[in-house]
Amino acid sequence: MNRESDVRLTPRELEVSRLVRDGLTDREIAARLFVGRRTAEWHVKQVFNKLGLSSRAQLAAWVVRTETTGGGSGMPRIGRNNLPAQFTTFVGRKDELAQLGELITKSRLVTLTATAGAGKTRLAVELGARALNAFPDGTWFVDLVPVRSEQLVAKQFASALRVRERPRQDLSQTLIESLSESRALLVVDNCEHVIDACASMVAAILRSCTGVNILATSREPLRIEGEVVWRVPSLATPGPNLRIDLREAAECEAIRLFLDRAQSVASDLHLTSENLGSIVNVCSSLDGLPLAIELAAARAGSLRVDQILSRLQDRFGLLTSGSRSAPPKHRTLQAAIDWSHDLCTDRERLVFRRLSVFAGTTSLEAIEDVCWDRDLELSAIAASLGSLVDKSLVIAEREAGTPVRFRMLETLNHYAMDQLIKHHEVATFRNRHARFFLSFAETAFDKLRGPELQAWHASVGRELSNLRLALDGLPPGRTPATCA
Repeated sequence: MNRESDVRLTPRELEVSRLVRDGLTDREIAARLFVGRRTAEWHVKQVFNKLGLSSRAQLAAWVVRTETTGGGSGMPRIGRNNLPAQFTTFVGRKDELAQLGELITKSRLVTLTATAGAGKTRLAVELGARALNAFPDGTWFVDLVPVRSEQLVAKQFASALRVRERPRQDLSQTLIESLSESRALLVVDNCEHVIDACASMVAAILRSCTGVNILATSREPLRIEGEVVWRVPSLATPGPNLRIDLREAAECEAIRLFLDRAQSVASDLHLTSENLGSIVNVCSSLDGLPLAIELAAARAGSLRVDQILSRLQDRFGLLTSGSRSAPPKHRTLQAAIDWSHDLCTDRERLVFRRLSVFAGTTSLEAIEDVCWDRDLELSAIAASLGSLVDKSLVIAEREAGTPVRFRMLETLNHYAMDQLIKHHEVATFRNRHARFFLSFAETAFDKLRGPELQAWHASVGRELSNLRLALDGLPPGRTPATCA
C-alpha cells in the first residue's frame, strides 16, 4: 500500500498504533493515555482512516513492518518521536529554553528538578520537540508515572522505544543493543518514585550508547556520573501588592499563563486596570507555580479574579479541578504535593511539617533548636533538611559571606502547616519557635549597642519575618526583654 509508506501520523496517533500492536483494547488504551474510552476509539479510527486499513490486525502488522524496516540503526524511524501531543499553548520560559537547548546538545545527561507543579514535564516535552533536528534518530518520551515497581522500569523504556523482547536475553541488554548506534534524545519523565532503577538504566545507556543524550525530570537528582542538574524556577511574578502598569504586567510570564488559561473558560476576560491587582496577587500568592496558576485560572469560568484571590487561603480546596486527561498526580495541587510528600522518609516528613512554623528564610541553627524532640534526633535534622532540598520541597539560599538559609514556597508552607495541624503539633512548635526568637531578640537588644552593631543589624534583618511572627504571639504588654 503506497498510502501506508507515505503517511505521517501525529505523536498521539503513533502511540495509539503502538498500543494496538501490543494488543491493548480501547478501554486499556484510554487508561494508558488518560482519556475517555470514546476518545481512544476515535484515535484508533483516525489511524485506520489515514492508513487505509480496516482492522486492528492490519494496523498491528503495519507497525511491526514499519519498525523493522526503519534503517540501519537500532531505533525505529516511525515518526522520529513519540512526544505526547499538547493541547494548550506553551507560555514563557524563553530564557530557560535557550539555555537548556544548548545544554542538552552538549551534556549527555541533564536532569530538570523542581517542586511539584513547577512545569518540569511540559518544559522537557517542549525542549524535546525543539531538539528534533539535533538528533537524527529523534526524540523519545519515556513516561515513568504508570510504573509502580522498580523491576518494571526496563520494560517501560522498551515499550516507549518500541523495542521488542528477545528470547533468553535480558531486556536491559536488548535495549542497549537497540540504542547502540543511535543518535537520539530520550526524555525520561518522573523518575523520583523509581529513582534507583531509573538511575541504573540511564547510567547503563550512557556508558554503552555514545550517541544517546538523556533529558530527565525528577524531584531529586539521579546522582550519577556526568549528570548536570538544572533546577526549574517558578514563572516570573511581580511582588504581591507591587504597583506595575498594564504593559509591564502583560509581559510577565505568570500573568500571561493565567490569562491564556482563564480565557479558555472565560473568553471575555482581559487584563484591565480594575483586575490587574487581583491577578498579580493571585500569581504571586501561588509562587508562580504553573500547575497552581492553571488550576486557579480554570475557576475563572465561575468566579471573578478577586473572588479567586479571596479563596486562596484554602488553596487546596479551591484548586481541585484539573484536566481529566492529565495524570492523576497533576489534576489537583493537593495531589501533586502528596506525590512528593509520600516519597519522603518519616524523618523528612517530621522536619518538613515542623518547618511550617517559620517565616521567610531560616538558619540551620534555628531549625535544629525548634524542630528536634524525642522523635527527631538533633543529629538527624541537617541530613533530613538536605534531602528535602534535593527533593525540591525546601529551597536553600546562598549568599556570599553568610551561612546557607532555608525557606519554603508559600504553597508548600500551607501544605506543611496542614500536616502539622493534622498531627496536633501546632501549639508545641509555635511555642518553641517563639521562645527561640524571643531569646534571639534579647541577645540582639544588647549586641546592637556594642561594637558588633553592624553584623547584628544584618542578622536581625535576615530574621525580621520570624521575629514579627514570634512577637505576634506574645500576650499584650509583653516585650522580648520581659519574656523568659
